[in-house]
Amino acid sequence: MKKFFLVIISTSFSLLYCELLIHASGYRPAEYSWQWAVTDFFNVHPLRIYALSKGVQSKENIYANIDAFGFRYDPADGNQAPSAKSVFLFGDSFVYGHVMNDDQTFPYITQTELRKTGNNTDIVNAGVPGYGLDQTFLYIQEVIKTYHPQTIVWNINTNDIGDSNDACLFASVGGRMTRLPTWLQTLYLQGLVVRKAPSFVRNSYLVNLYLRFLQHGDDRHTIGCTLPDEHTAKINERALEKLRYMFGKLEEEADKEHIQLIYTLLPVEYYFDTSGYSNEVNEMKQYFLLRNELRRYKSRFIDFNELFAKIMFPDVLADRDIAVNNIAYRALFTDNPNVLGETHIDYTSLFLPGETDIIGIRHLNQKGNEILGSMFADLLEPCLIAE
Repeated sequence: MKKFFLVIISTSFSLLYCELLIHASGYRPAEYSWQWAVTDFFNVHPLRIYALSKGVQSKENIYANIDAFGFRYDPADGNQAPSAKSVFLFGDSFVYGHVMNDDQTFPYITQTELRKTGNNTDIVNAGVPGYGLDQTFLYIQEVIKTYHPQTIVWNINTNDIGDSNDACLFASVGGRMTRLPTWLQTLYLQGLVVRKAPSFVRNSYLVNLYLRFLQHGDDRHTIGCTLPDEHTAKINERALEKLRYMFGKLEEEADKEHIQLIYTLLPVEYYFDTSGYSNEVNEMKQYFLLRNELRRYKSRFIDFNELFAKIMFPDVLADRDIAVNNIAYRALFTDNPNVLGETHIDYTSLFLPGETDIIGIRHLNQKGNEILGSMFADLLEPCLIAE
């Protein structure tokens, strides 16, 4: 027992000495500034790293409102609990509706359009900003156990590949896909310090330096899994391997629970910028990688990039050398074929300006959400009728 106390005392003095030494060195602590860890809209989650808080109201529309169950607030239904007959739309900030008001997101508009036709199906916005493939997969599994839904839509974006590398929760170990401990993720550790640790730990120079060292200069980094951004080919290869594993697990569960699964690829601006983004750049390689994998599910896969191109910009469709899927489409929003102009350049009017330099990709603006919501309702309705 005496040795134990001596070890505790010597360790404490060593940590104190390191703390004072770092303080005296002039080290400037890095702020815990990443929004998932420090805003009231997100809580630390032991499996998914972070999750939306429940029952939070915003004074600004950056994150808007979250209902009592942790989903994006629905102005039409308030805090009504989702049911098994609700359609859950999963994805990242594109689904959640970055800087859109609650009634401007495409999931809400999808519900509004469905109700115009007499279909009262509730659409649940289960998008979470920043989520990649790993976190979304775990979230879908969680919702299946809690709500036993009949219909799930996984809305995938090309930036999910990068997010899944940064917040890697699954990796191939010894030829088998393995769930990694959440504590290997530096954002999770940061969240624990900010939300759970006492102030002397949160304000510690030593702790700050340690977390900064683990992050390798990035906001998110999974120890032993995250690859540097320049390793694009390996990152893409790993994402495809994970996607096959996740889809396999979901398909098994869907068959057992009689769940209808639908997969989509959300619209991205660079798909239509054939002059700035050739098929050889990584963004388009990631698109083709995801599209080719999702096409295995044929009738349950919707590529909104192809649909937008087919309907509005057939010249871009030809440039991308894409075989058109046999998906019926009825133009609900307009009969004017030139609604957005005659060239792919007009497609940029559907996206928020000035985001490329900040996050590398642009979100849909209000107009883009409206058109996507109308398209989605038209494609989803026969699936719900068949159900």
